[in-house]
Amino acid sequence: MCNVFGVHRSSYKYWWQPRKPDATRVALLSLVREVYRESNGSAGARSIAAMVPPKG
Repeated sequence: MCNVFGVHRSSYKYWWQPRKPDATRVALLSLVREVYRESNGSAGARSIAAMVPPKG
């Protein structure tokens, strides 16, 4: 299949490898889920973005 799409096998294997999740991303996702639960599932993307403090 790699030949059909013109992709080297090593590139495909690198892309397919499972990676460890980034700690900051995991923390942010946890915060977003908490905000969503506190809103009883009614908050959308814009509301959650307004409630989550900006990372700087």
